[in-house]
Amino acid sequence: MTKRRVRAAASRAWLAAAVCAATVGCDSRTPDQRLPRKGPASRPASAEATPSTQPTGPQPRIQVDQPILDLGKRWSTEKSVKHDFVIRNAGEATLHIKHVGSSCGCTHVGPKDVKIEPGKTWKLSVELDLRRQQALVAHKIGILSNDPKQPKFVLVIRGVVRQPIAIKPHNAHFFGKVGKDESRQRTMTLKNNTDQPMDLKLARCVGETFSAKVEPITPGKEYRLVMTARPPYKPGVTAGRVELTTGLDLQPKLVIRPQAFRPPRVLVTPRVMTLPQPLPMGAKQTISVRNNGTSDVKVLRVATPLAGVKTDIKRLPNGKVHNVIVRFPNNLVLPKGGSQLVVHTNDSEFAEIKVTVIRRPSIPTRPASAR
Repeated sequence: MTKRRVRAAASRAWLAAAVCAATVGCDSRTPDQRLPRKGPASRPASAEATPSTQPTGPQPRIQVDQPILDLGKRWSTEKSVKHDFVIRNAGEATLHIKHVGSSCGCTHVGPKDVKIEPGKTWKLSVELDLRRQQALVAHKIGILSNDPKQPKFVLVIRGVVRQPIAIKPHNAHFFGKVGKDESRQRTMTLKNNTDQPMDLKLARCVGETFSAKVEPITPGKEYRLVMTARPPYKPGVTAGRVELTTGLDLQPKLVIRPQAFRPPRVLVTPRVMTLPQPLPMGAKQTISVRNNGTSDVKVLRVATPLAGVKTDIKRLPNGKVHNVIVRFPNNLVLPKGGSQLVVHTNDSEFAEIKVTVIRRPSIPTRPASAR
């Protein structure tokens, strides 16, 4: 290395050391020596300055001796379970039950605003609909009160609810979207979960669209139900009813409700548009016009009494769908009763298709709390 390079390297090293000392400070200790020493953690200054928020004086105290209701094993065909949770005020001030809510809509609870004096009790009545349960049950009931230590107390309902007859797949009675002249078949398996032998038989099939037949897989234990949907279908949803007898004491009858959907020849979505009021920034929404028939359908124009509304019609490459892009102007004010857009097509049956435009319900806002 030449003397010039040595002097340049030394200069760079000196400059780096100077910058280190001037900015962050150089530490000559080893990495182990630089580790922080263990000791009591210091409290933030704000925590030391904050006064105690613990309430003083007599306070209420919620107490429930049996906060868990164990159902054990039940059948879904049994009657609804009714139970009373006994809630005691073990404190020295009035206990105010402000709200009671359940984790599912199948659990009905009693009054939700109650005051309990010290030493007194109150029964919270609960009813659980077993027909709407599937397998494991774990529902919570939350109680909001003025107990400073337990402002939210949780009750639990748990157990296992079994179906006398298990149906798989559970959605096999939905045939989905069908064509005008299309026939379709669905199959479901019905398994007996009880100890009593099942004798599954077809009682009757309501409606000309659907037919059904029962095939045994394991007599007394498992059967196959084959359902067929045949035209004619009415536009929209076509529903039927398949009634079965089982020979079981727990569930002597079983009803299956098959459904098929035949979309209309020209399907327009959405049929209702909602707009917030006021509309300072304007809005853009899309109307889809789908042709489910065989003859060609064209969207010609869109008319509306609303001033300033602009529309743009775009036909997709498949030729079956038109997208109508609707642009609403800034500060548009809708009439109280709403308004409408009229989609005009070249189809005589669907020459004018009306789309309603209404005000979106406003959500009230709470005023900011004073500090």
